[in-house]
Amino acid sequence: MNTYAFIPLKSLENSKTRLNNISPAVRKLLIKAMLSDVVQSTLEAKNISETFVMSPDQEIIKLAEKLGAKTILETTEPGLNVAVSEGTHKLEKRGAESVLVILGDVPLITPHLLDLLIKKAISRPWVVIAPSKDNGTNLLLRTPPNIIPHVFYGKNSSLIHVRIARYYRISYTIFRSPRLMIDIDTFQDLALIKKYETEKQTHTFQLLNQLTFF
Repeated sequence: MNTYAFIPLKSLENSKTRLNNISPAVRKLLIKAMLSDVVQSTLEAKNISETFVMSPDQEIIKLAEKLGAKTILETTEPGLNVAVSEGTHKLEKRGAESVLVILGDVPLITPHLLDLLIKKAISRPWVVIAPSKDNGTNLLLRTPPNIIPHVFYGKNSSLIHVRIARYYRISYTIFRSPRLMIDIDTFQDLALIKKYETEKQTHTFQLLNQLTFF
């Protein structure tokens, strides 16, 4: 079974606006560093066949291609729920039997964790959900890709996705990992990188280590 990783991102201008105590220039560098960490992990994971990044931002698209990912350029910025649905449909048409949606702000992700998560989908059909620290959904694996016909991202979305799976009587697994639960939305979240990044090898850690506020 082939599994495609799918990473949807907003434009750089509209991303991580809650980090308003960081300059726009530094915020853009942070978004790019996190994307680099996520893409690199997907490319190194043994159980991921292809990696796709979708965004309306040409700068994001160019970076993703430079990293080795395939890309989908959006003509609009419809919001995360619509982007995930549209992107999943496109990947299914390209032959994906399973799609792993990964948000672009989970910099402590590793190839090993990705392989473990995918192995949780032990049969077809199956859904695996990796929640964020506020019960959002940082990673969502669906086999086949549209087995959950609608997605609802945001706070408590992992609980919503569980309810949907139960409603459709689909087998599901909750995959909890401290590293996968860390998504960067606020300035306080940045301190968690230092706590959990023991090897200090991620692009995100290296960037933050160069900044005076970290």
